[in-house]
Amino acid sequence: MVSVSGTVDPAENCGKTDITSELQIISAGRAIGAWTASVIKGSFCYRWLTKEPEPEVIVIDLRESYTAGHSSHY
Repeated sequence: MVSVSGTVDPAENCGKTDITSELQIISAGRAIGAWTASVIKGSFCYRWLTKEPEPEVIVIDLRESYTAGHSSHY
């Protein structure tokens, strides 16, 4: 195929990708990811699941508990 100097032959560029379009896709993906993370982290469920537990003292009376396989008191 004869091509004129200064013109782009579509057959020559078949399979080549445009780096700017790839960078735009990556940038858009990162923006969507950042937005999604901010929405999730701001949600009630996320805050409820990740909040620090309230400090409480739990007392377990081992005299009233049973071990596996035993059914009688000591």
